[in-house]
Amino acid sequence: MAVTALRLAAVAAVAVALTGCTGGPPPSEHRNAVPDGSTAVPVGMYGLDGLELVEDGAKTVFSAPTSCDVLIDTIAAGQWRADVVLEPISILHLYWAALAREDERAFLQLVDAPYRCDATIVRESQQHVRLAGAAEAEGEARLVAFACQSVNFDPSEKELAVVLLYDLADDLHLSIQAGFTGFLGESTVTMDDGGVWLSTGSGPLLDQYVALWPPMSEFDDFNDMNPTPPGRPFQPADEYEAGTVTITDEEVYTGTLSLHGLRDTAGRTLDVDADFRCTP
Repeated sequence: MAVTALRLAAVAAVAVALTGCTGGPPPSEHRNAVPDGSTAVPVGMYGLDGLELVEDGAKTVFSAPTSCDVLIDTIAAGQWRADVVLEPISILHLYWAALAREDERAFLQLVDAPYRCDATIVRESQQHVRLAGAAEAEGEARLVAFACQSVNFDPSEKELAVVLLYDLADDLHLSIQAGFTGFLGESTVTMDDGGVWLSTGSGPLLDQYVALWPPMSEFDDFNDMNPTPPGRPFQPADEYEAGTVTITDEEVYTGTLSLHGLRDTAGRTLDVDADFRCTP
Protein backbone atom coordinates (compact mmCIF):
# COMPACT_ATOMS: atom_id res chain seq x y z
CA MET A 1 0.00 0.00 0.00
CA ALA A 2 1.37 3.43 -0.92
CA VAL A 3 1.82 5.79 1.99
CA THR A 4 0.94 9.42 1.42
CA ALA A 5 4.24 11.14 2.08
CA LEU A 6 3.05 14.29 3.71
CA ARG A 7 0.19 16.62 4.22
CA LEU A 8 0.88 18.19 7.58
CA ALA A 9 -2.76 19.05 8.12
CA ALA A 10 -3.80 15.42 7.88
CA VAL A 11 -0.82 14.31 9.94
CA ALA A 12 -1.68 16.78 12.68
CA ALA A 13 -5.35 15.83 12.66
CA VAL A 14 -4.53 12.13 12.99
CA ALA A 15 -1.99 12.88 15.72
CA VAL A 16 -4.63 14.66 17.77
CA ALA A 17 -7.27 12.03 17.05
CA LEU A 18 -4.93 9.32 18.32
CA THR A 19 -4.66 11.17 21.62
CA GLY A 20 -8.45 11.31 21.89
CA CYS A 21 -8.30 15.07 21.12
CA THR A 22 -7.93 15.92 24.78
CA GLY A 23 -5.82 13.08 26.13
CA GLY A 24 -2.12 12.29 26.30
CA PRO A 25 -0.11 10.24 23.85
CA PRO A 26 -0.97 6.55 23.60
CA PRO A 27 1.14 4.31 25.85
CA SER A 28 4.10 2.42 24.42
CA GLU A 29 6.31 -0.34 25.76
CA HIS A 30 9.53 1.62 25.23
CA ARG A 31 8.69 4.39 27.69
CA ASN A 32 10.99 4.78 30.68
CA ALA A 33 10.93 7.18 33.61
CA VAL A 34 13.49 9.95 33.17
CA PRO A 35 16.16 9.82 35.92
CA ASP A 36 17.49 12.96 37.57
CA GLY A 37 20.09 14.68 35.41
CA SER A 38 19.02 12.84 32.25
CA THR A 39 19.80 14.47 28.91
CA ALA A 40 16.14 13.87 28.07
CA VAL A 41 15.52 17.11 29.96
CA PRO A 42 17.21 19.85 27.91
CA VAL A 43 19.74 21.89 29.86
CA GLY A 44 18.40 25.34 30.68
CA MET A 45 14.72 24.36 30.41
CA TYR A 46 13.09 25.49 33.62
CA GLY A 47 9.63 25.14 35.14
CA LEU A 48 9.40 21.34 34.80
CA ASP A 49 10.29 20.54 38.41
CA GLY A 50 7.87 18.14 40.05
CA LEU A 51 6.43 16.89 36.75
CA GLU A 52 6.58 13.23 35.78
CA LEU A 53 8.74 13.23 32.67
CA VAL A 54 8.90 10.04 30.62
CA GLU A 55 11.48 9.13 27.99
CA ASP A 56 9.69 7.73 24.95
CA GLY A 57 12.34 6.79 22.41
CA ALA A 58 13.55 9.96 20.73
CA LYS A 59 11.10 12.10 22.69
CA THR A 60 10.37 13.29 26.20
CA VAL A 61 6.68 13.40 27.14
CA PHE A 62 4.91 14.87 30.15
CA SER A 63 1.72 16.58 31.30
CA ALA A 64 1.62 19.92 33.10
CA PRO A 65 -1.37 21.03 35.23
CA THR A 66 -1.77 24.28 33.32
CA SER A 67 -2.79 25.60 29.92
CA CYS A 68 -0.46 25.19 26.94
CA ASP A 69 -0.17 28.98 26.59
CA VAL A 70 1.21 29.18 30.12
CA LEU A 71 3.55 26.22 29.58
CA ILE A 72 5.05 27.81 26.46
CA ASP A 73 5.61 31.06 28.37
CA THR A 74 7.21 29.12 31.23
CA ILE A 75 9.65 27.35 28.91
CA ALA A 76 10.43 30.59 27.04
CA ALA A 77 11.20 32.34 30.34
CA GLY A 78 14.26 30.09 30.75
CA GLN A 79 17.24 29.74 28.42
CA TRP A 80 15.24 28.42 25.47
CA ARG A 81 13.57 30.60 22.84
CA ALA A 82 10.19 29.27 21.70
CA ASP A 83 9.02 30.17 18.19
CA VAL A 84 5.37 29.07 17.86
CA VAL A 85 4.53 27.95 14.32
CA LEU A 86 1.11 26.45 14.96
CA GLU A 87 -1.62 27.42 17.40
CA PRO A 88 -5.08 25.88 17.89
CA ILE A 89 -7.23 26.28 14.80
CA SER A 90 -10.82 25.04 14.50
CA ILE A 91 -11.04 21.64 16.25
CA LEU A 92 -7.26 21.16 16.25
CA HIS A 93 -6.14 21.82 19.85
CA LEU A 94 -2.48 21.64 18.92
CA TYR A 95 0.59 23.83 19.32
CA TRP A 96 3.93 23.39 17.55
CA ALA A 97 6.99 25.39 18.55
CA ALA A 98 10.65 25.37 17.57
CA LEU A 99 12.96 25.60 20.57
CA ALA A 100 16.42 27.17 20.42
CA ARG A 101 19.24 27.55 22.94
CA GLU A 102 22.58 28.73 21.54
CA ASP A 103 23.29 26.15 18.80
CA GLU A 104 20.92 23.50 20.22
CA ARG A 105 17.52 22.88 18.69
CA ALA A 106 14.44 20.91 19.72
CA PHE A 107 10.82 20.73 18.71
CA LEU A 108 7.83 21.08 21.04
CA GLN A 109 4.34 19.67 20.44
CA LEU A 110 1.54 20.53 22.88
CA VAL A 111 -2.07 19.34 23.08
CA ASP A 112 -4.57 21.26 25.21
CA ALA A 113 -6.57 19.00 27.51
CA PRO A 114 -8.99 19.72 30.35
CA TYR A 115 -7.00 21.14 33.27
CA ARG A 116 -3.64 20.22 31.75
CA CYS A 117 -1.31 20.48 28.77
CA ASP A 118 0.17 17.29 27.25
CA ALA A 119 3.67 18.00 25.97
CA THR A 120 6.21 16.27 23.74
CA ILE A 121 9.80 17.45 23.30
CA VAL A 122 11.57 16.06 20.22
CA ARG A 123 15.30 16.12 20.84
CA GLU A 124 18.18 16.30 18.36
CA SER A 125 20.09 13.12 17.54
CA GLN A 126 23.35 12.42 15.73
CA GLN A 127 22.92 10.44 12.52
CA HIS A 128 25.20 9.30 9.70
CA VAL A 129 24.48 10.79 6.26
CA ARG A 130 26.10 10.21 2.87
CA LEU A 131 25.45 12.41 -0.18
CA ALA A 132 26.78 11.80 -3.71
CA GLY A 133 26.24 13.62 -6.99
CA ALA A 134 25.10 17.24 -6.85
CA ALA A 135 26.56 17.40 -3.32
CA GLU A 136 29.34 15.27 -1.90
CA ALA A 137 29.40 14.74 1.85
CA GLU A 138 29.63 11.96 4.39
CA GLY A 139 29.70 12.03 8.16
CA GLU A 140 27.68 12.74 11.27
CA ALA A 141 24.75 15.16 11.03
CA ARG A 142 22.36 16.63 13.56
CA LEU A 143 18.78 15.50 12.98
CA VAL A 144 15.57 17.08 14.18
CA ALA A 145 12.59 14.88 13.28
CA PHE A 146 10.11 17.71 12.73
CA ALA A 147 7.36 15.21 11.98
CA CYS A 148 7.21 11.46 12.55
CA GLN A 149 3.54 10.55 12.62
CA SER A 150 1.08 7.82 11.81
CA VAL A 151 -1.04 8.77 8.80
CA ASN A 152 -4.10 6.70 9.63
CA PHE A 153 -6.20 5.80 12.65
CA ASP A 154 -4.68 2.34 13.10
CA PRO A 155 -1.10 2.73 14.42
CA SER A 156 -0.59 -1.04 14.08
CA GLU A 157 -0.36 -0.55 10.32
CA LYS A 158 2.79 1.54 10.96
CA GLU A 159 2.24 3.87 8.02
CA LEU A 160 4.39 6.91 8.68
CA ALA A 161 4.93 10.40 7.32
CA VAL A 162 8.21 12.07 8.22
CA VAL A 163 9.85 15.46 7.88
CA LEU A 164 13.53 15.01 8.70
CA LEU A 165 15.82 18.05 9.00
CA TYR A 166 19.58 17.39 8.90
CA ASP A 167 22.44 19.79 9.60
CA LEU A 168 25.66 18.57 8.01
CA ALA A 169 29.18 19.98 8.16
CA ASP A 170 30.15 23.17 6.28
CA ASP A 171 26.66 24.71 6.61
CA LEU A 172 25.05 22.12 4.32
CA HIS A 173 21.47 21.11 5.12
CA LEU A 174 19.25 18.26 3.97
CA SER A 175 15.44 18.05 4.22
CA ILE A 176 13.52 14.84 3.57
CA GLN A 177 9.73 14.59 3.35
CA ALA A 178 8.68 11.01 2.74
CA GLY A 179 6.32 8.19 3.62
CA PHE A 180 7.01 4.55 4.42
CA THR A 181 5.94 1.65 6.65
CA GLY A 182 7.77 1.07 9.90
CA PHE A 183 7.98 -2.72 9.93
CA LEU A 184 11.36 -4.38 10.40
CA GLY A 185 13.33 -4.91 7.21
CA GLU A 186 13.28 -3.19 3.84
CA SER A 187 10.29 -1.51 2.22
CA THR A 188 9.50 1.13 -0.38
CA VAL A 189 9.64 4.88 0.23
CA THR A 190 7.02 7.13 -1.37
CA MET A 191 7.23 10.86 -2.09
CA ASP A 192 3.87 11.60 -3.69
CA ASP A 193 3.62 14.73 -1.54
CA GLY A 194 7.26 15.15 -0.55
CA GLY A 195 10.83 15.22 -1.81
CA VAL A 196 14.41 16.02 -0.87
CA TRP A 197 15.91 19.51 -0.59
CA LEU A 198 19.51 20.69 -0.31
CA SER A 199 20.30 24.09 1.16
CA THR A 200 23.25 26.01 2.53
CA GLY A 201 23.57 28.75 5.10
CA SER A 202 24.71 29.41 8.62
CA GLY A 203 22.50 28.32 11.48
CA PRO A 204 20.34 25.22 11.94
CA LEU A 205 17.91 24.10 9.24
CA LEU A 206 15.05 24.13 11.75
CA ASP A 207 15.37 27.93 11.93
CA GLN A 208 15.17 28.22 8.13
CA TYR A 209 12.17 25.89 7.96
CA VAL A 210 10.24 27.68 10.71
CA ALA A 211 10.84 31.05 9.01
CA LEU A 212 8.82 29.81 6.01
CA TRP A 213 5.65 29.22 8.00
CA PRO A 214 2.95 31.82 7.36
CA PRO A 215 1.48 33.77 10.28
CA MET A 216 -1.53 32.07 11.84
CA SER A 217 -3.68 35.01 10.68
CA GLU A 218 -2.99 33.95 7.07
CA PHE A 219 -4.09 30.32 7.49
CA ASP A 220 -7.22 29.84 5.39
CA ASP A 221 -7.52 26.13 6.07
CA PHE A 222 -5.50 23.11 7.13
CA ASN A 223 -3.90 22.80 3.70
CA ASP A 224 -1.85 25.92 4.40
CA MET A 225 0.10 23.86 6.93
CA ASN A 226 2.54 22.51 4.38
CA PRO A 227 5.53 24.81 3.79
CA THR A 228 8.11 23.73 1.24
CA PRO A 229 11.55 23.30 2.84
CA PRO A 230 14.28 25.74 1.77
CA GLY A 231 16.82 24.94 -0.92
CA ARG A 232 17.09 23.10 -4.21
CA PRO A 233 14.46 20.36 -4.67
CA PHE A 234 15.29 16.86 -5.91
CA GLN A 235 12.60 14.42 -6.96
CA PRO A 236 12.56 10.70 -7.75
CA ALA A 237 11.72 9.34 -11.18
CA ASP A 238 8.77 7.50 -9.62
CA GLU A 239 7.19 9.21 -6.62
CA TYR A 240 5.64 5.91 -5.50
CA GLU A 241 9.00 4.11 -5.58
CA ALA A 242 11.36 6.84 -4.46
CA GLY A 243 13.82 4.50 -2.77
CA THR A 244 13.96 2.12 0.14
CA VAL A 245 13.93 2.29 3.92
CA THR A 246 15.54 -0.35 6.10
CA ILE A 247 14.05 -0.44 9.60
CA THR A 248 16.26 -1.95 12.32
CA ASP A 249 14.06 -1.01 15.32
CA GLU A 250 10.28 -0.72 15.05
CA GLU A 251 9.69 0.45 18.63
CA VAL A 252 11.79 3.59 18.37
CA TYR A 253 11.81 3.83 14.58
CA THR A 254 15.46 3.53 13.62
CA GLY A 255 16.86 2.82 10.19
CA THR A 256 18.32 4.11 6.94
CA LEU A 257 16.69 5.85 4.00
CA SER A 258 18.33 5.05 0.65
CA LEU A 259 17.17 7.49 -2.02
CA HIS A 260 19.17 7.15 -5.23
CA GLY A 261 18.80 8.72 -8.67
CA LEU A 262 16.99 11.85 -7.49
CA ARG A 263 17.07 14.73 -9.96
CA ASP A 264 16.58 18.50 -9.86
CA THR A 265 15.08 20.57 -12.69
CA ALA A 266 18.54 21.05 -14.23
CA GLY A 267 19.07 17.30 -14.48
CA ARG A 268 21.63 17.08 -11.68
CA THR A 269 21.45 13.82 -9.76
CA LEU A 270 21.66 13.15 -6.05
CA ASP A 271 22.04 9.96 -4.04
CA VAL A 272 21.13 10.05 -0.34
CA ASP A 273 21.75 7.48 2.38
CA ALA A 274 20.55 8.90 5.68
CA ASP A 275 20.17 7.24 9.05
CA PHE A 276 17.28 8.39 11.23
CA ARG A 277 15.64 7.83 14.60
CA CYS A 278 12.17 9.03 15.43
CA THR A 279 9.14 8.19 17.54
CA PRO A 280 5.52 8.85 16.53
